[in-house]
Amino acid sequence: MKKIAFIALFTISLIIMVSCADNNNIATFADFALQADMTAPSQGSLTIIDSYSDGESNYYLLDAGEIKDIYISTLAQVDYTGIPISFSKTTDSSTTITESLGAIVAEGYSLSTTTGKKYNLSAELNLAKIISVKGALEWSFSNTAAQTISKSTQSTFTTVKSYGESQTISYSFGENTHAKGKYRYAIYGVVDVYYVISTSLDNLSLQSWQISVCAKPNEYFVRSEYSKDGRYNNEPKNNITFQENFYKTLPLPSKSGPDNVIAETKYIHTYPLSCKLDNKYNYTQIDPNADDIHFSHQFEFGKFVVSGGQFRSGNVFGIVPNDSINIDFRLEYDADNLPIQDNMKSRCVSNDSKQSGFYDLPWNVGERQVGRGMIVALVSYNDGTPSDKICITDAFNNKKAGEKISIVKDLKKPCEIEIAICYELEMWAPGFLDIVDNYWMNWRINQGFQVVN
Repeated sequence: MKKIAFIALFTISLIIMVSCADNNNIATFADFALQADMTAPSQGSLTIIDSYSDGESNYYLLDAGEIKDIYISTLAQVDYTGIPISFSKTTDSSTTITESLGAIVAEGYSLSTTTGKKYNLSAELNLAKIISVKGALEWSFSNTAAQTISKSTQSTFTTVKSYGESQTISYSFGENTHAKGKYRYAIYGVVDVYYVISTSLDNLSLQSWQISVCAKPNEYFVRSEYSKDGRYNNEPKNNITFQENFYKTLPLPSKSGPDNVIAETKYIHTYPLSCKLDNKYNYTQIDPNADDIHFSHQFEFGKFVVSGGQFRSGNVFGIVPNDSINIDFRLEYDADNLPIQDNMKSRCVSNDSKQSGFYDLPWNVGERQVGRGMIVALVSYNDGTPSDKICITDAFNNKKAGEKISIVKDLKKPCEIEIAICYELEMWAPGFLDIVDNYWMNWRINQGFQVVN
């Protein structure tokens, strides 16, 4: 495949600390591995991140979604036979990690034919000879919309190595303290999946297809696991299916060099700020239980989706000729059924009656009841055009995972954007004397964007 180079992979050496046997230091080892969780890209279809033509072939960089709870590497492992032993250092090569991630991708993605037959990528396809799974990629035009993806793939293996070296594991097995078998500390995480394909100029024939698996550096976690026979099954619990001839329907590239750009879609992570209950959503006053596992907000409620522009850096987006920028908020979970933790029984977005005196919003919204979430935005144009003031109340009422709430539409000129999202969560969990009771907490998301020429 022309103009696409692959980066050398790094060998990973993980440093593990061990100690003498200590029967008071008994860890809990799950007797099963997590199942990988496949998540389709926006609207369930392949999303074009970037494309170009060199006059002989067309090239596409495609977003194929993400995989959560995917096994990445073993941090430490031991074969316990009943004789006292400590965890031993384990070294996973980058090749081993690539093969492991590739196997999950091949199992979790499928292609369907016009006759309804479905193939896993791991099956024997006519395309098999032109499919390869890679751990890192470098898109030819590194100064285009794909530069952020190139950066994340370059760091995939170095961040795994760094994370492994930062973990301290000190644990030993003594006689009769554990069942015999295999024990391990496994690194799991979240990976983005990208397709890099080349086609003929009319898109009717597929010339090459490569799959890149890129781990998100800040979303690793360690899990302790046990297996009687040493087998750990991380196979996907679901499947994502695309049409076998999807490439034939892709729009022809509108550029032939790095100086021309096309519109893209970018997903921006959000980080909720705790607010003391009924304090006007003042995030400088934190709820005293914000860090308590019993109540804390250890999940990402939603992401901002910026489409129609070109990502530059941080939260800066460039205007694309003959297109406009739109900003939405996409829910990661149903508003009525949010993730629970510890001994919590349920959690949802509640109906907040707060309606005035809000703290430091982008603009003073006056008397408006929050309801099931409120979104406030201010768009300040650089050319002096009067600002756009946006307020959406009851924003998350009956909203489901994957739904998008439109915030800003049709931006076509430079501006500054401020957004604040306020919402109240209601939880039911055992309280005093294990009596199930409810508890409310206020949260807020602040976000800024800049649109430039």
